[in-house]
Amino acid sequence: MLIGETIRVALGALRANKMRSLLTMLGIVIGVSAVIAMRALGWPDAFPANDIAALKAMRRLFGTATWREAERRAEAWRPWRAYALLRLWRSLALDDAAIDAWRDHPPRTRP
Repeated sequence: MLIGETIRVALGALRANKMRSLLTMLGIVIGVSAVIAMRALGWPDAFPANDIAALKAMRRLFGTATWREAERRAEAWRPWRAYALLRLWRSLALDDAAIDAWRDHPPRTRP
C-alpha cells in the first residue's frame, strides 16, 4: 500500500473514531496512535488510556489503578482529553507539595 493511501485510510479511521481499525491496519500500539492523532493530526480528544506516564500521573493524582479506570475518568474531559493528557504528563514534574495544592483546588469536570 502506498504511503498516501495508508495515510488517507488512517485519517478515515480516525475521523470515524475507529482507533482499533487504525491499530490493526498499521500495527501500532494505542498510545503511539493516540499521540500521532494528537500531535500530527491535531485531534483534541486523543487519549491513550494505557500510556505509562498518564497512568503514573493519574495514579498519583486520583488513585487510578488500571487503564480502564483511567479511561472512565477521562470521559469527563471530552472533547479535550489530549489537553488533559498534556497536563497529566506535566504533573509528573511537580513535587508533592504542588500535588497537595492541586488536590485542594482540582480542575472542574462535567457533572
